[in-house]
Amino acid sequence: MSRSVVFKEFDSLSEVWKHFLRAEDGHSAKCKLCPNILKISHCSTKGLHTHLRAIHNINLHEDNAERDIPSEERSALQVEVSAKKKEAYRLFSG
Repeated sequence: MSRSVVFKEFDSLSEVWKHFLRAEDGHSAKCKLCPNILKISHCSTKGLHTHLRAIHNINLHEDNAERDIPSEERSALQVEVSAKKKEAYRLFSG
C-alpha cells in the first residue's frame, strides 16, 4: 500500500518557497505554478531554483535592484561594469 504525500506551505527566509509546497517528510516539493513534484536532496533548493528558471523563466538569484532596472539599461550597465573590471585588472596586474 503506498502512502500519500502531504504538501504544506513552508515558512522560510528563502524566496524559492513562495513558489513551492514542501512535503511533510521534507524529501520533495510541489510547484505552485505547475503540477511538477521535485525531489529535494540534502535540504538543497538548487533543483527548485533550476525548475523556476528553466520552466517558468523566474530567476530568484538576480539581485533585487537589478530586477527593477529595464533590460536596455541593465545591458548598458553591464558593459560599463565590464569595462571598469578590465581597467582595474590592467592596473593591478602590473
